[in-house]
Amino acid sequence: MSHLEGHDALAVSSTWKFRSPEGRTESYIQTCIENYPSVGLFVNKETQRTGAEELASFVMCYGLGLAGMLGTKSKYIGKGYAKNVMKFMCGEMKNRGLVPTCTVEFSNSKALKVMEVIGFTKSHTFDWIYKY
Repeated sequence: MSHLEGHDALAVSSTWKFRSPEGRTESYIQTCIENYPSVGLFVNKETQRTGAEELASFVMCYGLGLAGMLGTKSKYIGKGYAKNVMKFMCGEMKNRGLVPTCTVEFSNSKALKVMEVIGFTKSHTFDWIYKY
């Protein structure tokens, strides 16, 4: 488990359902990684002998100090990685004087369950977004 680095932005953006078709998402994510807390769980690539590591699960903070973009690559789902990166992120946020808070899409039942299991309490629900 470690902090994400700028070059991890492509791996994160490729999984985010709200990514921009114009390609601006990777730049935004890289800026967030470089300026706010972020956590990645890396595993050895199963198909290479080079010892290279693959980003399996991750979470990062946005400019408002909220954790979000929790993601796990499909082949690693069910191993508890999301729970582990989110717990680690809570510690990172506390160390920076932030109150651990996060955003979760209310239709994302798996992420909601992770938050509940690690001790988050739902405080607000909203369902508005500007679509262009």
